[in-house]
Amino acid sequence: MMLDITLLLLASASNALATLSLKFGDSGLRRLLGSHVIPESLDLGLIAGIAFYGLSLVSYSAVLKNLSASIAYPAITGLAILIVVATSTLLAQEKLTLPLALGILFVVAGIALISLNADQVS
Repeated sequence: MMLDITLLLLASASNALATLSLKFGDSGLRRLLGSHVIPESLDLGLIAGIAFYGLSLVSYSAVLKNLSASIAYPAITGLAILIVVATSTLLAQEKLTLPLALGILFVVAGIALISLNADQVS
């Protein structure tokens, strides 16, 4: 059970990191090291995004061996949403509006309700 939770968290985090890699790209790294070190044609954000989505896929596949998809998918997706919104709000100064905050509360409530049914679904 602990391994399932660990894999579920890994799948969520890597899914969120993939999205954030695509969002933030590699412009900061290119600015830091210079375009002579990292050519413009090499998109590190895209490469990192693909790698993180791959890790998420492998982790999610392992989670599905012991958890039902009706429990695992909402949990992984919901946690990834929370990570992306929190990170985007803190690092990219995206606005946390009332509708967005309410949506996050509904996501958390939905995950909680779904997890109540976890031991009845297999």
